[in-house]
Amino acid sequence: MQKFQDPQTIYRPTDIINDNRREYRVVMSYQKAWKAKECALKNLMGSTEESYVKLAKYCHNMGRTNSNSAFFIETDGQNHFKYLFMALQQCIRGFQNTMRPLILVDGRALKARYEGKLTVATYQDVNIQIYPLTFGIIDGEIDLAMRWFFTKLREVIGDIENLAYVTDQGYYLYHIQGNLKTKYRDSGIVALFRKAVEAYSFEEFVKFMSEIEHKLQSAWEYLLDMGVEHWARSHFTRH
Repeated sequence: MQKFQDPQTIYRPTDIINDNRREYRVVMSYQKAWKAKECALKNLMGSTEESYVKLAKYCHNMGRTNSNSAFFIETDGQNHFKYLFMALQQCIRGFQNTMRPLILVDGRALKARYEGKLTVATYQDVNIQIYPLTFGIIDGEIDLAMRWFFTKLREVIGDIENLAYVTDQGYYLYHIQGNLKTKYRDSGIVALFRKAVEAYSFEEFVKFMSEIEHKLQSAWEYLLDMGVEHWARSHFTRH
């Protein structure tokens, strides 16, 4: 258990096996080392099930000490946990009073027993300092879950004029670029695509897209089909 006191520590089953062999001359199987790690974590932090049960009480108490904060927990028909949304009042107020009209949303997979995804919305102030706005737990970046998350986000912040989002949902620059690398390797298309992406003016964009069309019309058609407003700076509809 002492090995896991610091949450930054990475202590894997293979490390447990090596330590037991060196310190006690005991040979362990990987499965036994994995179970030992799970047991130590449970004794130290409690079970995953216990943690989910405590979520409602945690949100209630946080709301008492942080008035005007927002907490939403969604359950299924059997009262099993589905989604969590949390936004502290201090973060909401900071966004509304000092924000730039830009929200960045990203997620990270949870590696616990029930998996899911931790989703975080952040923003920048005028000094380009990054602040958290909301946290959420969903069951993956699927349309239904993300719709729920963004619906709750809108309830919390209201309608913001000229608000824009940056997210890896849907059309994703690196996914498009990866597809181009796979389909048109060594053709120079990727370099032209990057120039088209980063072009500020419509004229620059047309120039690079014309070069792509001249080289490989199928690549040009693929990029148009993706919708240039989703990946080209010059065609973005917001500030």
